[in-house]
Amino acid sequence: MKTILLAVLCGLMTLGAAFAHDENFSGISHTHISLRGAVLHAIHESDTAFFDLLVKKGYQINLPIDADSGRTALHVAAQSNNLVMIRHLLKAGADPLARDCYDGRPVDVFKYEKEPDPDFAPTVDALKRELTDYDRRKLMGMPVPVWRELLGEPKTPDDPLAPPQPGRPQPALVSFISINDKDPPAEMKSALGAHFPRWRPVSDMEHAAAESPSSYWDKNTKEFGRKVEITFSATTSNSIPPTVNGLFAIYARGKGLPCYECKLRTATGDALRGGGCAYTFVLIAGYWIEVDRVSWDE
Repeated sequence: MKTILLAVLCGLMTLGAAFAHDENFSGISHTHISLRGAVLHAIHESDTAFFDLLVKKGYQINLPIDADSGRTALHVAAQSNNLVMIRHLLKAGADPLARDCYDGRPVDVFKYEKEPDPDFAPTVDALKRELTDYDRRKLMGMPVPVWRELLGEPKTPDDPLAPPQPGRPQPALVSFISINDKDPPAEMKSALGAHFPRWRPVSDMEHAAAESPSSYWDKNTKEFGRKVEITFSATTSNSIPPTVNGLFAIYARGKGLPCYECKLRTATGDALRGGGCAYTFVLIAGYWIEVDRVSWDE
């Protein structure tokens, strides 16, 4: 049996090397890249012994298996409702919070599914994780992971001291931020700084003298900016309206699970110059999951 596995491994490594020839991954070894085809075969066949052999050969379980999407082996197993491989990967050290190129975790592969799926609940149960100290930490009374889901992937701040260069984009507008209609407290400084380069409290904002590029500017520096209004409130999943579809909404509705309703609105003027999103996040199987999103333009 071991001889057969090695023969298959050699063939799939050759195949993996072929389709990985033009790839350039920073910090990802050629060995890992060459083994990805074999790993996909192991997941498809639920061959845990073969997968373990690939790990011994140099496959890194939490690095991307898919060059285009950035998915890990656990993303692939979750998407195919492969309970055997989900459980095995988690025991082998797969990170259930790993993010793909679209900022999605393995559990998020179901976020936008609308059709009933009998394998959905067992897969979510298989992906269940215990809460950590990080999960329990709160900012302004809302768990840090909910802030992470609401604000999205952190952005790289612009360097305001960098010299101008031909073709260099203009610095982003200043963001004047309010949270629940108040200036953000000091505890939010680091979190907001990672997502909103050059942000200021909303109390620094006033109406600009000119309409372009924004109706708002910093009342001290006269830098133009946009208004960012963040609001949130705690509730339970019992508040999810019956009109909201989606596998997670159906799964959580009526179970009284912890829930936060959030809104994030941005505008560069008082009327018809903005828009936003309203989100509902529910704690399901150890993950804060977006079960509803409503967007609007103004």
